[in-house]
Amino acid sequence: MAGEKKLLLKLLEIINNNYTESNLEELILHLVKILMPAVHRTRNFYFIKASYDARDIAFLTVSSLLVKNRQGRFPALEKAFNWRVISRLMMADESNFQAYLNNILLKRLRQTYSSLGKEIRPERARIKKEIVCFLKNSKDYCLIRGKTNGQWLVRFEPAGPANLTDGKKVVLKEIEQLLAISLDSGLGGLQIPKFFRKLAVKLNQSGISFELFLNELLILYLQTQQHYFKQEVKLGLYSRHRVPVTDLNEVFATWLDELRKRNQLLLLKYVEKKKLAPQEKDIYCQALDDLFADWSNGGQEHSLFYYLQKYQPQLSPQGYRQDKRKIMEYLVKSSRNFLKNKIYEWQSV
Repeated sequence: MAGEKKLLLKLLEIINNNYTESNLEELILHLVKILMPAVHRTRNFYFIKASYDARDIAFLTVSSLLVKNRQGRFPALEKAFNWRVISRLMMADESNFQAYLNNILLKRLRQTYSSLGKEIRPERARIKKEIVCFLKNSKDYCLIRGKTNGQWLVRFEPAGPANLTDGKKVVLKEIEQLLAISLDSGLGGLQIPKFFRKLAVKLNQSGISFELFLNELLILYLQTQQHYFKQEVKLGLYSRHRVPVTDLNEVFATWLDELRKRNQLLLLKYVEKKKLAPQEKDIYCQALDDLFADWSNGGQEHSLFYYLQKYQPQLSPQGYRQDKRKIMEYLVKSSRNFLKNKIYEWQSV
């Protein structure tokens, strides 16, 4: 266990605050090397598309274990390797130490994926959280933690006898069937609580039950709303009066022109306060234009980091999180509120 004991001793030096910066760097690189195979195995296509390479994810994971507090210590590392654990590992063989270390790193990796997932798809994460909150308090749906994979399952059983001609209960096993019911029932454009309450009413009336993963219900809600946006809004049914698609597109284009000018003024303020370099203003404008184009075509499909890095290739995930993220998120939130207000005013005419 010579090599593994050497690594354990390095961990002890860090925990006991008896190290140099080169010692710390060496430990980080060693842990990243250990973690890389697991990242390659678990990193899915979405993270590849979002411009987070395997090494970025590994460094973010290891760095989360080595966050200093105000006293200059590493509380997460100290908790993972407390004196009881250290005593046991000093007496253990190589396989036990490797298994424990891998377990710690994999737990941190899962947390990293969760954190990045919220950053990459902030709207989707918010919607999923809202769905979970509703389902937990709902009398119609049952939320169950899966025994094998730990994923959430959602079960629905009709409250009364089936209203079908043959008196048999129908069990849905595919999300496409539920999507067809949602669309036929006109559930597009509804907020989450009302959507699922009305869906429950329809399923009760038809004597339909289902058991699906929570992520499938998330997709159900998103696809229903996307269909509503494309079919209803673009057909002019979003307002009280029918409006030709061409007129609606012209109105939206006018709003975007106003929004661009508004964002340029906001960015000039950041430049004046020296929070942005003058040349960076145009980079943000181009990134926002791409984001607006995706919004008008059905929704955001990339992380905000992705939109910005496209015009600033040298920008790293760490650099984005430290210096650019707050500015980009503020501009996006402000833009979304601007468009919401415009839509509300337009509907009120």
